[in-house]
Amino acid sequence: MKKLLMIVFTVILNVGIFSCNPESLTENPQIEQSCCGEMAEIPPPPPPPDGL
Repeated sequence: MKKLLMIVFTVILNVGIFSCNPESLTENPQIEQSCCGEMAEIPPPPPPPDGL
């Protein structure tokens, strides 16, 4: 009987943890926006240092 209760508890715990999935980033890609509501183009990041 204890094994059955542990299995039921484990299933309920897994359903609770994995049932709420946030929206995937591939479904709704984020649109990059500049600061303060401006619609200017975002500059690329600086190149990595040569010393590495």
